[in-house]
Amino acid sequence: MFYEMIVGCLIGLIFGITLEKSKVSEPAVIIGQFQFKRFIMLKVFLTAMITSVVVLNSMNYLGLFDIKLKDLNLVTNILGGGLLGTGIALSGACPGTMFAQMGSGYKDVFFTFGGGLVAAYLYNFFGPNVVSQFSSYSLGKTSLATLFKTTPTVIIGLIVIVNIIFLTIVEKIYPWKEELKS
Repeated sequence: MFYEMIVGCLIGLIFGITLEKSKVSEPAVIIGQFQFKRFIMLKVFLTAMITSVVVLNSMNYLGLFDIKLKDLNLVTNILGGGLLGTGIALSGACPGTMFAQMGSGYKDVFFTFGGGLVAAYLYNFFGPNVVSQFSSYSLGKTSLATLFKTTPTVIIGLIVIVNIIFLTIVEKIYPWKEELKS
């Protein structure tokens, strides 16, 4: 347990520094992403996703930890993601960037933090009932590899290749140096 806490703290520290240095934690950058005017956030998060999928699956393959599957329910994922995305677009903050914003001195983020606490409290009471209403849409504990009847390595390779191509195209259209100027 101590090892996991140290690794988690180090990853969190690296993530926070990356958010701050990349300017992804700035509310204008976050809101600009949702308005499809700035793509810094998209590029940083897709790069983080590529890195995460490779590192976590490598650690799983080496036996450093075991990846545990959760129920896949597209309805609750779409509803929850839509609700979270709406909150992010309106507030200019998300759970990941909120603490970087606090460290940078953005005072408005404390309203977002308070709203997150209220939402977590409400979810504690209403979430299980809402999720149970959509339980018939659950695909069970599954993965993309299982759904597409292939190996995790093939899925990881496809995720990495497709995202690198996509990132390259987005960077050509919206160079990061130009986005930082705006």
